[in-house]
Amino acid sequence: MGVVVDSRFHQASTPESREQHAYEVLLHKFDMLLKSVRVKDSLPNRGLVIHDRRVVVERDIQTWTTQWRKSAGNIGQLRNLADVPLFADSRASRLLQLADLVSYSLYRRYAPGGEAEPSFATIYPRFHHVDGVLHGCVHFTPSYGAGSCDCEPCGARFEAEAVKSAAPAPPSGSEKRTRRRTRAGKPIETDQQSTPQPVETPSPTTSSNTRLSWAGTTVTPSLSLSRRSVTWLRAIAARSRPTTCSNARSARTRSSR
Repeated sequence: MGVVVDSRFHQASTPESREQHAYEVLLHKFDMLLKSVRVKDSLPNRGLVIHDRRVVVERDIQTWTTQWRKSAGNIGQLRNLADVPLFADSRASRLLQLADLVSYSLYRRYAPGGEAEPSFATIYPRFHHVDGVLHGCVHFTPSYGAGSCDCEPCGARFEAEAVKSAAPAPPSGSEKRTRRRTRAGKPIETDQQSTPQPVETPSPTTSSNTRLSWAGTTVTPSLSLSRRSVTWLRAIAARSRPTTCSNARSARTRSSR
């Protein structure tokens, strides 16, 4: 992995912010490499970054990484790192000395007159590639937006963007299908943009089992009654009740008289 940030890149930003951007890109590239290994080879690995001693910024680098592991930064969230970067003396580790050689090779390549740096030409094919597309080395420079940078990483980015722009567009409309889950948990395929089907409208009728429809408005008959209707039904029920005992006794008294 290698990230090169031109001093002219985001000149309004401070050198610390450009360095933070470079670390975020580098760690994100490493995180994506671990993810591809986990998905492709079914190896649930976690990565660990060992950094050369830098007493001045060690705490800053660990704080940045902790934040990127908790939530997404400007690029994304780090999900495949085992811990924050650790620091050791490069004089005690040959792997750190090898990383120093890679960094020095990148520095020589982008220094004035370093277009033909032999060490960079040797290690360039070793950077992370996926299906022939370079992912492990990136160069941030304002010349890339102007199309005037002819370095190897920028050329690879130009080719990848050209291939991506020339790819056919995904199907749209009823041809594009999505998957959703039912309540039973079984996935079914449905059209993303389905055309509404015509609904047969029955003729108006007085049957209580029929849904009435006029001008696109569907009405379902219900048994709810108004307050006036309830009062009227109670009055009818009261008239049809049998005579009470007191009323019957009064009737017999009147008849005897």
